[in-house]
Amino acid sequence: MKAEVEIMSLQQYKKNGYLAAGIGSLIGSALLIYPGHFLGIGYVKMFMPNATLDGIFPPFIGFIFGWWVGEVLGCWLALGLLRYRRAARTAKLLVVMTPVGIFFWMLFHIFVINWIATIINQSNSIANLQYITMPVTIAFVAIALSLKARYLAQQNTSKI
Repeated sequence: MKAEVEIMSLQQYKKNGYLAAGIGSLIGSALLIYPGHFLGIGYVKMFMPNATLDGIFPPFIGFIFGWWVGEVLGCWLALGLLRYRRAARTAKLLVVMTPVGIFFWMLFHIFVINWIATIINQSNSIANLQYITMPVTIAFVAIALSLKARYLAQQNTSKI
């Protein structure tokens, strides 16, 4: 009896795909954020050697596109390789939701770091704090977006 309950729970778990979506998007975004950023830095060094403030934009855009493409591609591959239903629909929803999530992540990250900076009043610790909090908050946002996209993709829209 216990084995039947475990088999049934595994089948139900396999239908959802939340874990696969979360892990796939996390791995995909983690793998492509830094190459996108470093490609942006390489672009600035090669084509904009005398850049001042405008040299910030290519690495930033590479970072954002690396996160966006990596998250969507990782989620789609994880769901597709494990043969979950509605993997493409989840990826399409994630394509739309990720830029919005990145925008709110940037706002949150900027305001929280500035708020902590006013409390601490030390510029060196703020830089170190950014290096610590940025990967953690990116991971949280990537997982949250993929879980929300997976939830929306599994909704039955034929009843509308």
